[in-house]
Amino acid sequence: MSRSDNPVVVAVREEFPGFDASLWSKVQYPDTYGVKLVPKAKLIADKALKRRKRRDKRKGHTLSWRAGDELLERLQTARKALGVLTYQEVITIAVMRLIEGVEDIANV
Repeated sequence: MSRSDNPVVVAVREEFPGFDASLWSKVQYPDTYGVKLVPKAKLIADKALKRRKRRDKRKGHTLSWRAGDELLERLQTARKALGVLTYQEVITIAVMRLIEGVEDIANV
């Protein structure tokens, strides 16, 4: 895909003929370039990116952390050993085991 084939650029350019890939690139870094989309252009861009304005309907909370290289390698090994496909499953198993261990200690 060339820069001019970007679906956002194509969609926004239909309504705003002067919009190009260079402007889209600057929109991605508003603190650096001070360029923002007008509300109508933002709606068009979000639609082209298939972004949903609605709240994410998945249940649960998103937690994140960063793993160092060694820890990531160990996590990959554990995932394979457990026979699960996703890190979500591995982390859920680990957290449940941690919670059960803490609960056992607390109930002693």
